[in-house]
Amino acid sequence: MDSHFQPSAERAAAVNQSMAQSLRHSLYHQLQALQALPAASTGGLAGAANLTEPLPADYLAWFDLLAAHSAQGVPHGLSAVEAIRRANATLARLTLPSGTTQPSALATCRITTLAPPHYVNDDIAALLRWWDTEPDNAMDLQAVTPDERDAAIPLIQRALHTLRQSAPALADEWRALVCEVVLAQPGNQHRLSFNGVSSFAAWGAIGINLPAHTHWTHFLKTLVHEAGHLMLFGIAREQALVTNDPADRQASPLRFDPRPMDGIFHAAYVSAREALAFDACLNWMESPEGLKDDDATTQLENQLEDSVLAFWECCEPLQHYGQLTQLGQAVLCDCQKYMKEAFEVRTD
Repeated sequence: MDSHFQPSAERAAAVNQSMAQSLRHSLYHQLQALQALPAASTGGLAGAANLTEPLPADYLAWFDLLAAHSAQGVPHGLSAVEAIRRANATLARLTLPSGTTQPSALATCRITTLAPPHYVNDDIAALLRWWDTEPDNAMDLQAVTPDERDAAIPLIQRALHTLRQSAPALADEWRALVCEVVLAQPGNQHRLSFNGVSSFAAWGAIGINLPAHTHWTHFLKTLVHEAGHLMLFGIAREQALVTNDPADRQASPLRFDPRPMDGIFHAAYVSAREALAFDACLNWMESPEGLKDDDATTQLENQLEDSVLAFWECCEPLQHYGQLTQLGQAVLCDCQKYMKEAFEVRTD
């Protein structure tokens, strides 16, 4: 690709394919090493033509298996025996015999919450395990009610429709990356104010803190923001962006607490992606084909200003303290090139 920053559905599809292949092969070889493969699977993996598209729950089962048998020991709430059982079930689903017809996991984007019938309890526990990872910044994610979910769906659809009209390349990339939008709310034990959440371990899913979203433009921000995290996880899946010690933390404009350099890098990338989306939506709404909406325009203008400023504020610690890899340098340069060309930043 010419740019690591510019949206690309083709790059997203290539990342998805690579992730799916890694998932299947890693599950097989991990279970083989643990002598936990069922007899029917010991003959080896079937050809790639038999690969069904994984769901976020399949990636969670993979990461649970790796975590349960790592040197760090079994994570809280995870049984090593249960991790093997779920991994075997996932492998069986992803290696169906040739000719078996399965619906595409990415054919439609599901809007769900943390409760049946959307997920079984094991999948909810896995999502919470990989999304709510910082005890000092606990989100205490809880399900929303069916009525709350139903009320949010038109606002999410409005945000995605506007993105489709104004930034079709970004919309296509978003659609290639995201197959589940999980609506949640913080419980009484939460310690962190947040808009959304994503994780490499829950590939294809993004979470939204529903009470923090009262306008479709708020949903637009979080949808683009969290998909940006997924894209950057995919870009950096085989090579780190920075080599800083995770314990080395610096101030970040998107969080009150100091963040590791990799987190600040992610904040820079997703802030620039937000700016691209807001700018495109504003331009479309002001065009003859666009839908005039003064309230939305004001919301988008304010969000655009915040995102542009946040990007450049993230660049300061990255440039002063960041130990960027060759990939990290390339990605950040592509972001800076776009932001300099698209927006004038006045410092007076």
